[in-house]
Amino acid sequence: MRHSLPLVLLFLLACGDDDDPDVARDCDQALRDNLPSGSPCDFGSSCGEGCGRQLVCVRGALSFVIAACDGGIPDAGDVVVVSACQEALDMNLPAGTPCDFTDECTRECSRHVSCEGGGLRVMVASCDASLDSGDAGADSGDAGEVPLCDDYTPPPPVDPACTSDAMCEDGRSCRRQHDARCGACIALPSLCASDTDCEGTDVCVETTHPCACAGPGTECQAACSGDSCGEGFTCGSDGHCDATSCTEGYECAPNFDCVFGAAGGDAHGCARRGCTATSDCACGACVSGECSSGPGACQFPTA
Repeated sequence: MRHSLPLVLLFLLACGDDDDPDVARDCDQALRDNLPSGSPCDFGSSCGEGCGRQLVCVRGALSFVIAACDGGIPDAGDVVVVSACQEALDMNLPAGTPCDFTDECTRECSRHVSCEGGGLRVMVASCDASLDSGDAGADSGDAGEVPLCDDYTPPPPVDPACTSDAMCEDGRSCRRQHDARCGACIALPSLCASDTDCEGTDVCVETTHPCACAGPGTECQAACSGDSCGEGFTCGSDGHCDATSCTEGYECAPNFDCVFGAAGGDAHGCARRGCTATSDCACGACVSGECSSGPGACQFPTA
């Protein structure tokens, strides 16, 4: 027999500005763009799979809900509380989701869930069913715990959480949050070789893409000025943005180490940390040998 699930709202955030271009104003477009829960929104409709996963705008923030086959989408003013531990585990709900249950449940090598103070506490469970990672928003001072990273987005319920390919079935592999989803690779054009190939005061700069076929491309862009380069870069006298080295004050992001001059580093000299256990990471989880923002997701290859 098929059991219907109660409706569960994942995030409630403040409403975005009416003039903000980043505010989603069309439900179907937000769904096509695969915007994450919590993104600012301003629309009154819902969209999705009907009897299943739906997208709604609740108090100015995108939320995914599970619509029961005999029910509808909740009113945007309602807050639906998850009342079963196993349901929270199966749906990969994030830490802080409103909850009301007393038991705890674990998916081995993946997640451990409990309800504390009316909010979900989510931890990463190691393959021996002990806990070697922590929850977002909880005190991370407990021995053996590592908090989930601030930028972690839990995978959708259809993609089981994982920390290695061995946890995935049906031809899926464990994809880390920072892994690019690439189908056919993108050939980046080389439109210049030096600044002299550009018109006027424009300069020749490298272009990159995570799905590039073979390294960076080049194109002519306006020379930088003042603080136009953004955080972590300074405008050089030649009109190029120069990256600040991690040996000269730039702070690498969590789960990145300063390896300036070594292979694998970015423009600042920061490289993602390798790991054998979640305890090797500053936050998140050890997924397939690299520190990631949290558990990965079992997903099919991109066509």
